[in-house]
Amino acid sequence: MTTTHIKTLINGEPRNVVDVTDRGLAYGDGVFETMLCVDARVPLLSRHLTRLEASCNTLGIGAPDTDQWVNDIDKLLGQGGAGGRTIVKLILTRGSGGTGYVPPSNNVATRVVQRLDFKENSSGDDLHCEVLKMQLGSNRQLAGIKHLNRLEQVLAARELSERNLQEGLLCNHHGFLIEAVSSNVFLVFGDKVVTPKLDTAGVRGVMRDYLIEKNLNAGSPIEKDYVFSSAIAQADEILLCNSVRGVRRVGRLGDRVLEQRSVYERLHKMAQNVYNEKPGIKRA
Repeated sequence: MTTTHIKTLINGEPRNVVDVTDRGLAYGDGVFETMLCVDARVPLLSRHLTRLEASCNTLGIGAPDTDQWVNDIDKLLGQGGAGGRTIVKLILTRGSGGTGYVPPSNNVATRVVQRLDFKENSSGDDLHCEVLKMQLGSNRQLAGIKHLNRLEQVLAARELSERNLQEGLLCNHHGFLIEAVSSNVFLVFGDKVVTPKLDTAGVRGVMRDYLIEKNLNAGSPIEKDYVFSSAIAQADEILLCNSVRGVRRVGRLGDRVLEQRSVYERLHKMAQNVYNEKPGIKRA
């Protein structure tokens, strides 16, 4: 007998359809989190939920409490078949209502939890990368938030495919580096490690914050600074990170091969330690 595992919950119930009037569908009015699950554990769950709550506060969306999210995740992962690595995605929209763009004064949010397959990266951790033609707009109110408006990333990913690249670096319209298509960025200049400031654009990744915190505690602080596009080619190492893939390195930037990997090895080990930790099961 074949067992069918639930892969989507909407407001805590097994469903895969949302109302056509939902503002997340109509306007991208909502936020999301994409999390790696290792053997039915979500190692960075508390950081994801903290960011989600902060994003909801910024947008004025009434968010469910932590226990609702945890119960939904438990329901998806506790039915078996969640061994190894899988991905859990949380989506929260403002729900339906309002007049045009004007949101309702008291929203009833739509809560979605999905379980997705984890696909191993055939390219490994050494990536071919270039600065993309696509540029990010600036918006200080939305900077740092992982909101549902992802058209810039969709167009950037399309450019990756057209140029046969594995990842791409995105600058804003002033020429300052912000992030990669689906990752935050660290650059190594001599003995200095820098990550771009995200005060006008970009997503403030939970793995980025984790690594900044760990390196500060270890006495090797990572600087947040503005990085102009012309400085990218001068970097000794370029590293990319997110909560699903951990830390990867740019092995080739255009035609230039980047040989140095000492900072990559240190940060990669830090990230892997997150996934290998056994204590603090789902609530860690």
